[in-house]
Amino acid sequence: MKRLSLLATLSLSLLSAHAQIFLGPTNSGPDSHGATWYHGASGGAITTLDFDDPATRGSYDLVLSNTVPGKGNTADWRSPVFPLGPAADHAKPVTFSFAYKLPDTVAAGNNIHVQLRFFDATGTQFINERVIPVGAQTGDSGMTAYKTITIPGIIVPRKAQTADVWIDANIFEAWNSGNAQFANISVTTVSRSLLFKAGILGVSLLGICLLTILLIYLIRVLARCTRTP
Repeated sequence: MKRLSLLATLSLSLLSAHAQIFLGPTNSGPDSHGATWYHGASGGAITTLDFDDPATRGSYDLVLSNTVPGKGNTADWRSPVFPLGPAADHAKPVTFSFAYKLPDTVAAGNNIHVQLRFFDATGTQFINERVIPVGAQTGDSGMTAYKTITIPGIIVPRKAQTADVWIDANIFEAWNSGNAQFANISVTTVSRSLLFKAGILGVSLLGICLLTILLIYLIRVLARCTRTP
């Protein structure tokens, strides 16, 4: 019985972990050969699209760079707004994932902001956001390889129908630590169909457990009856 219960739990966990559907941002995956993202820079900061050092071979990375102190030196990449699909309006949590590399020395207190922002159906009315600072806060500096951050279980606000991803340097926190590279950015959620299948599997395994208990009980009753003179 315990083994079957454990099997049911593991099966549901595995289905939940792998039953993810991609929501956005568009043109951000490893098979893409260009970016439709918006970008801008001011002062001494720059933005570039790099194909030489991506996180995944054959893909690209988004680069923000600034070495000049001062608030007038900013850089940012912003994805087009994308629909939240089955996760819209608080229906399901989403998982936010991205890879990054900070190849230069990160100065104390320097952070890049990676923001998953939620909007209404028009994509113009801001509702809420999840901000992930990377740099000094994550203890990264002089990185020789990409690191991936994956945050599951992000609650979609009520009335939120769309979202975007905004990566910015030297806007909300200081950044004069050179290059910052970002790639393989994705927002996913659990598909309805696979959740339904997981529920069916769970009910089926529960039924097997109950039938096993009943069978064991009947075998014991029959055994006692056989021993009775």
